[in-house]
Amino acid sequence: AEAEAKKREEAEARRQAEVEAKREAEAERRAEQAEKQRVAAEAKKREDAEARRQAELEAKREAEAERRAEQAEKQRVAVEARKRAEAEEKRLAALELKREAESEAKKAAAFEAKREAEAEARKEAALHKKAEEERLRQQQAHEALNEQMEEEQQAEKAKAERKAAEANANAFANNRIRPKVESRWVRPSTAGSGLSCIIQVTTLPGGGVASAHVVKSSGDPAFDRSAEAAVLKASPLPWPDDQNVAQALKSFKLHFHPE
Repeated sequence: AEAEAKKREEAEARRQAEVEAKREAEAERRAEQAEKQRVAAEAKKREDAEARRQAELEAKREAEAERRAEQAEKQRVAVEARKRAEAEEKRLAALELKREAESEAKKAAAFEAKREAEAEARKEAALHKKAEEERLRQQQAHEALNEQMEEEQQAEKAKAERKAAEANANAFANNRIRPKVESRWVRPSTAGSGLSCIIQVTTLPGGGVASAHVVKSSGDPAFDRSAEAAVLKASPLPWPDDQNVAQALKSFKLHFHPE
C-alpha cells in the first residue's frame, strides 16, 4: 500500500510538473507574442514618425524653393527698376506715380477689409441675436407647455375630485337622505304600488331644502306631489361633514321609490 501510495504521489508530482511546464511554455509563448507585437508597434511608430519627418522636410524644401524664387524675382524686378531709373528720368516720375497709386490701393484695400470686417461683425451679431431670440422662444414655449400640462393635471385632479364627491354624494343621498324623505312620505289614496320618480333637490347650507320638483314623473301627478312634499317635510336633510360632498349636494337628483 505504501508503495502504491508513493507511486501515485510520484505520478501526481510528474503530472503537476507537466502542467507547470505547459503553463510556463504558454506564458513564454504569450510573452514572445506580446514582445513581437510591441516591436511591431514600435517599428510602425518609427515608420510613421519617419514619414512625417520626410513630409515636413519636403514641405520645408518646397517652401524654401518658393521663397528663393520669390526673392529672385524681387531682385530681378529691382535690378530692372534701377536700370530703368538710371536710364530715364521720366521713369522715375512714373515710378513715383506708381508708388502713390499702390499706396492709395493699399489704403483702399485696408478700408475695404475694415468695411467687410464690420459687415461680418454685424452679421455675427444678427445671428447671435436670432439664436438668442430662438432660445427664448423655445424656453417660453417649454414654459407654456409646462404650464398647460400643469393646468391639465390640475383640471384632471379637480375632475377626479368632483367625480369622487359626486359618487360620495349619491351614496350619501341614497343611504342617509332618501330614508328620511321616505319616512316623511304620506301615500296618496290614488297611488298604486311600485311607483317611482326623480326629484331635483336644491339645498341650503346645513341641509335645509330650498326647492324640490320632479324632473322625471312617475306618471301619477298625486304621487309626484306627495314625493315633493316628503322632501320638503324632511328638511333639514342629513348633512355630510365632508365639504366636497356637501358642495355636490347643493343641487342633486333623488330617486324616490318608497316601495
